[in-house]
Amino acid sequence: TWRQLDPRTAFVVQAAGHVYVWVGAQCLPQIAEAAAAHARRLLKYEVTGARSVITCTQGEPVVCFLALRLHCPSPRAA
Repeated sequence: TWRQLDPRTAFVVQAAGHVYVWVGAQCLPQIAEAAAAHARRLLKYEVTGARSVITCTQGEPVVCFLALRLHCPSPRAA
């Protein structure tokens, strides 16, 4: 869950035509910029039909990942 994300780093999540960057409250600026750069490369070269990079900072992860959840279908039980 989003509660388990490490506040010292940034994460890049690719889903549903978007690339999400989550930046923790204690993340160094260099790490946040590296994550953003990687997200831009994903958007440019690997995500077919991608529309945007959405950046979320710690403190708003519920909103960010709720948006991600709305874009993704729920996993089906096996």
